[in-house]
Amino acid sequence: MNGELLRKNSINILSEIINDEYITRNLERGIFNYTIWRSKKRHQPCIWDNKLFADTYRNKLKQVCANLIPNSYVGNVSLIKRLKNGEFKPHEIAFANPCLLYPERWEKIIEEKKKRDAAVSEIDSSIATEQFKCAKCGGNKTTYYTMQTRSSDESETIFITCLGCGRKWRK
Repeated sequence: MNGELLRKNSINILSEIINDEYITRNLERGIFNYTIWRSKKRHQPCIWDNKLFADTYRNKLKQVCANLIPNSYVGNVSLIKRLKNGEFKPHEIAFANPCLLYPERWEKIIEEKKKRDAAVSEIDSSIATEQFKCAKCGGNKTTYYTMQTRSSDESETIFITCLGCGRKWRK
């Protein structure tokens, strides 16, 4: 498919979702500009014959549409309203951070990460060991303690915490 036809089809798809020609055209223009920016950053030719250029455009279009359709897997029910209320300029959506597009979803995730990071930073790194390897991040900076959790004739359980990602497990 040539670039002109792809862009025209994209405008039709966005138009069905948004129902506002000004927003639709500027939203598509932002997707196109994002594609050019991304390709230049990767030192790729900005032509439609370049499969990576066309794929970048299609992927960004899918991402934007998934955020705009309220009953998509993303579940962002407020973005169209926020866009129509002028909270965002249409051409900026393609460049926007996911946290800005759907803050309700990301607040909880960011808060949990802050708690994990705070818990990990509270651990004294001078007592860190490299005896265990984390299956989640692959790091080997860990702390551990042992505790007798079963009968006294069985070995102690080792509780391990990864200092890289905060993962906890026991052996």
